[in-house]
Amino acid sequence: MESGEVSSIHNVLFSLNKMTEGAINIIESDGNYQIKSPFDGQFMRMADQLQGELLKDSLQTLQLRSLYTTAGMQFVIPEPIIKGSYGVIAIPENEKTENDLDALIVDISSNG
Repeated sequence: MESGEVSSIHNVLFSLNKMTEGAINIIESDGNYQIKSPFDGQFMRMADQLQGELLKDSLQTLQLRSLYTTAGMQFVIPEPIIKGSYGVIAIPENEKTENDLDALIVDISSNG
């Protein structure tokens, strides 16, 4: 998901940095994560088996690498949000050949 986006996953709305009524809202600010859910649930942090409650309509600290169970589904957010951009870049007309791939997917990182 992109920041500011709302997505339906298995008919449950999730939002990232966009408070949305009726959605499981995930908010990131300065590397700190919070979650606000319209559903009660629980979580279990995988590293040490710590368990806790996800309280309905309460803004709580989001536990990364934790199994959340709520709204009849389970999910884990394994890593912090990755900032970047992606898109499609067309091959210039004068460089096209019959052997061109339909798409090329690359993963690039810089400075770590």
